Amino acid sequence: MIIKIKDSRLKIQDSKIIAGAGILLNRLVNESVKSGLTGLEWAIGIPGSVGGAVYQNAGAFGSNFSKSVQSVTVLRNSKIIKLNKKQCAFVYRSSIFKTNKDIILETELRLKRGKRAESQKLIKKHLEARRAKQPAGYSAGSVLKIVNLKL
Repeated sequence: MIIKIKDSRLKIQDSKIIAGAGILLNRLVNESVKSGLTGLEWAIGIPGSVGGAVYQNAGAFGSNFSKSVQSVTVLRNSKIIKLNKKQCAFVYRSSIFKTNKDIILETELRLKRGKRAESQKLIKKHLEARRAKQPAGYSAGSVLKIVNLKL
């Protein structure tokens, strides 16, 4: 089953961001920088959404999504619940969401105040590094398919 979350809710207050699972990472990065926040510049150019970044604890350039996560709101057994960071069991490129059936709805992030010009320089640096290492064009990101083979 595939569920596409189209939640485009993005609320920024002080150093806190509430982002719907369907928000694209590039939008999240750009809006955080516009608001004078730093900490997500590494995610620029990643073709994915907030929900996917939480699910797999996306990361690049020595950082990852869990560094900023405070809580994740999910749909579990027809109930909406909020999990704290520890309950999400983040590890390298994984989380509890890979082993349960929760549907990620939104995430609360905490960032630090920063200087827009410095963040924009870092974004430019990361985009240049991505262009140098990755082919141009669209990407499906990480796609996994589990196949059981009987030999």
